[in-house]
Amino acid sequence: MDAVNYVRNGGVDVAVSYSMDVDHGFSQLLGRAAGGVDLYPILPIFVSCIQIPFTPFARARALGEVIGNFIDEKHSDKRVLYMGTGGLSHDPAMLFPPIDSVGEEWKPYHLHGKAQSIVPQQQWIDYQIEAHKVGAQIMHEAPHDPAQFGVNPDILVGESYRQMT
Repeated sequence: MDAVNYVRNGGVDVAVSYSMDVDHGFSQLLGRAAGGVDLYPILPIFVSCIQIPFTPFARARALGEVIGNFIDEKHSDKRVLYMGTGGLSHDPAMLFPPIDSVGEEWKPYHLHGKAQSIVPQQQWIDYQIEAHKVGAQIMHEAPHDPAQFGVNPDILVGESYRQMT
């Protein structure tokens, strides 16, 4: 709660979840870059990149700045690694459609994930697998437009994107 209070006192309002699962957006990067998800203290910060309305860049930047100030002030004696995933180039609408565009049977999964009983978790996993197959097929076909699979090419930088096009 120290970080939350510091951030709020710094003018950025944030919420706290006591039950949110850390998903692949965190675990894949931590596994590859740090060797695991439980080897170091982690402060996961979720910024909305799944459903509209998306967090404006200025607000996300303000959050990053105040978190940086918190770390500098409270933990200046420690080495800290900041990592980010998803973000401005990440628009998973094909995999996680906007809530107002899905059928009523899927809304509970959007709102409560596996903590609901209407859509079994396996049904959601099966849907995700099929959606990923469609995305992989789109990526395989040439030529392709990165927007087809939710990538914002105006944000991407580096050789990996240039090699895709």
